[in-house]
Amino acid sequence: MTSPAPQPRTSSESAGRTTTRSCVPATPQTWLDRFVSAVRNNDIDAGRRLFADDAVGYGALTARMLGLESLVAQQWRPTWARVAQWDVTEVDLLLRRDDLAVLAFCWQRLNNDDGATVPGRATMVLQHVDDRWLCVHSHFSANP
Repeated sequence: MTSPAPQPRTSSESAGRTTTRSCVPATPQTWLDRFVSAVRNNDIDAGRRLFADDAVGYGALTARMLGLESLVAQQWRPTWARVAQWDVTEVDLLLRRDDLAVLAFCWQRLNNDDGATVPGRATMVLQHVDDRWLCVHSHFSANP
């Protein structure tokens, strides 16, 4: 059984993006909990609500993705569909300002197609807009 994302170990509390998305989390921890749930459930729509339309991402499958649609097509769809289990550990809130937060965490995925366990790490940059947090940059990589 999987557990919720661990609480960040550190905290402290700044930049301006607009969106019309609703139901976006009010804290970085809530954001992470919802992202973990979206990945575990292969819920692309829930994941979309957590990201800015112009987010930039780096991932294991492609070097650079510009925009949410690129993230979904090039990283999320091919990866999330393979997830049998996805756990997040060692969460650090590296920075928190009025409108900026940076999360770093380790993750581990169990593939549903080949049973392989894939460990990795991630950094997420969140921007606070209209009382909610949206990811503006994500960087995922497998452990070396």
